[in-house]
Amino acid sequence: MSEQRATERTSPRPESLQSGSPYPGRPELLWRHLVGEQLREIRRSRGETLRHVAKRADVSP
Repeated sequence: MSEQRATERTSPRPESLQSGSPYPGRPELLWRHLVGEQLREIRRSRGETLRHVAKRADVSP
């Protein structure tokens, strides 16, 4: 199996982002950070704490 084919199977990133950050000079953000920021923004706009969300989801905070 060629190296390129192995990379295609194991790489979770879209091909357009495999060569590096789309914004030169800025580090590439991880999806989990982007999603976390969005969820945090929504939670705060609702005036909820992590404890409120955890209790509703029936998980420990």
